[in-house]
Amino acid sequence: MMTVRLAFSLLLLQLTACGSMFFQPTREEHHRPESVGYHPDRVTFPSEDGTALSGWYFSARPPAGAPLIGPRTKPKGVIVFFHGNGENISTHFVSLLWILDFGFDFFIFDYRGYGTSGGEPDREGAIADGKAALRWTARNHAGLPRFVLGQSLGGAIAQECLIELKNEIPVKMLVLDSTFSSYRDAAKSVLSQHWLTWWLQPLASLFVSDSLAPQEDIGKLAPLPIIVIHGDHDEVIDFKLGQKLFALAGEPKQFWKVPGGNHIEALWRQEYGIRDRLLEQLEARSNGG
Repeated sequence: MMTVRLAFSLLLLQLTACGSMFFQPTREEHHRPESVGYHPDRVTFPSEDGTALSGWYFSARPPAGAPLIGPRTKPKGVIVFFHGNGENISTHFVSLLWILDFGFDFFIFDYRGYGTSGGEPDREGAIADGKAALRWTARNHAGLPRFVLGQSLGGAIAQECLIELKNEIPVKMLVLDSTFSSYRDAAKSVLSQHWLTWWLQPLASLFVSDSLAPQEDIGKLAPLPIIVIHGDHDEVIDFKLGQKLFALAGEPKQFWKVPGGNHIEALWRQEYGIRDRLLEQLEARSNGG
């Protein structure tokens, strides 16, 4: 974990304001869902500029005791999953596998430059990709209530996509897990984690662009319900950045503190109780709440 954080920190030494330092993709398939008994639909779709993107659509599992052969029970809803800055969907998909046992589908996709998606990563391109993913879901699963989950950097991308598609794509709820309020403040947070890079924090103000920073626009999403989840022991994105983002959001909103939680751990570990709380909110809103 320390090696990953340090490598990310050192990338900030590149004197660039384009924001590409926030993207750390890999191309290889790290984990195959089929190896653990899941068989998503592997889909491809174009981004707004034609860049070929890839994603996995996971369908809800039948209820316990239901026959495996026969018409599929209509899912309660679909979650569009915007993953964080590292690796690709083949590592991030495991965060939501548990939701399949409760009647919800989810769609996870790779931004350009990640996995088998084409192109090279950048902030504006990732937003275009996110909008394309939302449109793909709306076209192919039009009858389902739609939810959006963004983790870390993915939350910042998801937020901007929903603002730009506010009058086009209906969404029931946005969940922001370990997301930051500002790209510059996120860079400072990462730099502050290690004594070798602590003194470099002022560089973030000079060389990191805050274009499309979540803090500037999150209020525009109201009255979309927003849940902000953040661990108070987050070693990547300071807990205070999650609090700041929540404070700037419009109503209705909820802040779920994860005592002892580290970065994007809340949905990985059952003992935090966040899974149960999220499922309760999804159930309520999929039924018209």
